[in-house]
Amino acid sequence: TSRRISFQHLLFWTALTDLVLSEHGAHLDAQDVDEAGPYTWPEVPFSVIRVGSSLPLETKLETFVNGEKMERSVGEIFKGKNVAVCGVPGAFTPTCSDKHVPEYIKCLETYKTKGIETTCFAVNDAFVMKAWKKSLAAPEELIMLSDGNGTFASQLGISMDTGGFGGLRSRRFAMYVEDGVVKVLNLEEGGAFTDKSSMLKLLDQIKE
Repeated sequence: TSRRISFQHLLFWTALTDLVLSEHGAHLDAQDVDEAGPYTWPEVPFSVIRVGSSLPLETKLETFVNGEKMERSVGEIFKGKNVAVCGVPGAFTPTCSDKHVPEYIKCLETYKTKGIETTCFAVNDAFVMKAWKKSLAAPEELIMLSDGNGTFASQLGISMDTGGFGGLRSRRFAMYVEDGVVKVLNLEEGGAFTDKSSMLKLLDQIKE
């Protein structure tokens, strides 16, 4: 018979196994757990954000500009621009670090040639996001957006409570925004990573 395990137990098992296997360069992520047996991501509400929605332009996010931590409004980041967003549940987590963002980094130049700015979003503080960017050897054009208290994620309806793992976090997603308006939105159920939130797929969905 199959067993359902809690999200907290899943992440604890994942982190513990990842630590044990690290000597051999191996990593266990949500996909590996899924293959090993069924599990359940925490329940999440229906998203209020959708294609055609305008982002909450007055909300503040933090990022680093020329080495200095800055608070910028969503309007400053998205208005008058074409912007791709890679949304992840958390910096330094295995799936985000080993799969989702590295795939994104490989296609940054293609986004750039289309005149699209590239960003990565998470409910983490700005210093964690800066350190994570450095660890990924990501180029300067990848802008890390920090939603420290989860306000932006909650406004979009994409927040989820991960309990002891990290409290309020964001669902995984890929999003394309033109002039502050959502044009493409691919939301995962919880933190799973599938082709749905692939930044390569998003690139193909963006109309010339």
